[in-house]
Amino acid sequence: MIEANNLRKTYQMGSVKLDALKDVSIDIKKGEFVFIMGPSGSGKSTLLHQLALLDEPTSGKIIIDGIDTVTLSDNEKTNFRLHKLGYVFQEYAILKELTALENIFLPAMTAGKGNAQCKKRGKELIEIVGLKNRSNHLPSELSGGQQQRVAIARALVNKPKILFADEPCANLDTESSKSILELFVKLNAESNQTIVMVTHEEWHKKYAQRIIYLRDGIIEK
Repeated sequence: MIEANNLRKTYQMGSVKLDALKDVSIDIKKGEFVFIMGPSGSGKSTLLHQLALLDEPTSGKIIIDGIDTVTLSDNEKTNFRLHKLGYVFQEYAILKELTALENIFLPAMTAGKGNAQCKKRGKELIEIVGLKNRSNHLPSELSGGQQQRVAIARALVNKPKILFADEPCANLDTESSKSILELFVKLNAESNQTIVMVTHEEWHKKYAQRIIYLRDGIIEK
């Protein structure tokens, strides 16, 4: 599903070069629920951003679903992200002017699907994430955990091959975090959804099928 070969990411900070990733190679199979973990500054989010096509590596290859994504044009990458990848971030990033349901089906409309199809898919997902009775609520009327569930449903609306989650529980309390992690486990088990998630919380480990540890831009174990 994801094959990354010799990924290197170097940032130029004035006269200093910072190697955030140093020839990282990983293989993530379809249907895996994988955590990327490591201390602060280890390169966790940098690696996820490379794999999720949110940033470009300085060198190396990223093959997703058999496609060498490094060779794609900017327009092709945008289309690839829209149709094959889903994203969940720690700050939710849902639009405050739209209801929960509208936030969920917005990416489907962006992908060119009809209104009826978008709403049908949105209603399916809002029920899956347990927010059927919050469909018409605005984000300001939802808790942090509920907003994150909206964000997860939105990420799934176009049936992505891979769901990327960057510290999705960082702004949540323990109980809300547990509910989000349990939702990921359910999605993975019932839909064979491939999930790649960054976290720094040690207690999250029990929810993952496999953990990739980074330290100083290198896979540790």
